[in-house]
Amino acid sequence: MTLSALPKAWFSELERFRLQSRRAYRPNMSGGHLMRRRGQSLEFRDFAAYTPGDDVRHIDWRASARSGQEDHLLIRQFAAEESMTLVISLDNRDTMRLPQDLPKLQVACWIAESLARIALGGSDRVILHPLFGRAGEIATFRGSNAIGRIAPTLEHLCREEAMLTQPNLAVLEQHLPPTSVWLVMSDFYFDLERYGRPLVRQLAAARDGLRWVMLLDLDTWPLEKVLLGHGARRIEGPGSPRENRFDIDSESLRQVEVAMSDQKRVFRNLFQGQVPDWSHWLWPEQVEQVEQEAFTFFQRRFGDDALLRRLFMRAS
Repeated sequence: MTLSALPKAWFSELERFRLQSRRAYRPNMSGGHLMRRRGQSLEFRDFAAYTPGDDVRHIDWRASARSGQEDHLLIRQFAAEESMTLVISLDNRDTMRLPQDLPKLQVACWIAESLARIALGGSDRVILHPLFGRAGEIATFRGSNAIGRIAPTLEHLCREEAMLTQPNLAVLEQHLPPTSVWLVMSDFYFDLERYGRPLVRQLAAARDGLRWVMLLDLDTWPLEKVLLGHGARRIEGPGSPRENRFDIDSESLRQVEVAMSDQKRVFRNLFQGQVPDWSHWLWPEQVEQVEQEAFTFFQRRFGDDALLRRLFMRAS
């Protein structure tokens, strides 16, 4: 499977996405660039009582006079806006290479490249990380000069010969500073005991350490159900049994759908009621549409994803 890079025509759309996200305003909702501390910047947040040692240049004399209290001075406080560290983890197992018409891994790479381009263009740091494979594998980028390396790096990190079943999580501990953003993209069809619980533990620890954790669920079942159809089928793919002939009917498809739904429900329950921000990308059912308009599907879903847009919000 050869991964396709983003078409150049998409780059102008990404800039429009960045500008629209930057101007977004949602009460009580912060984006990736609004940090959890106070400092000096041009963005006013609120007033506070003056105490000895505060910078007298921040005293608001008019607001102090309006307070009606003699000798009660108010200073203006500002939000510190800092560069963001965006960590993008891609599930690179074999199941992500399906379905053939529009593989989940291809869409994940388009998302990763799009977000990385926006972040690097805004002086943020970007880290690309394969969830599985060789221990310690990771790639770090900073500055707009690094944009051209994103697509080849994604191709390298997701190469088929690196598809080992060993989780690659320990390396993240030194690459997730407080206030960073960690985005995980997967179909979440993995062994919960072997992979699910360790991932949940690390995600929960990151969130407790003031990291913003986001999960993007790539769900191709609507399309795969159409591709399977009904009747006698020989099914080949990752994990398929040696005796791979099946008679497919509506009931067997329903059972598969229930099993996958249960898998994701159990995974979410591992968070014990504190599930991270979750975005669900559902593949279209029309095979012809996917074959002819694969990138159009990605483009529409990316533009409509409110969670991804929050990454670049600067108003709150």
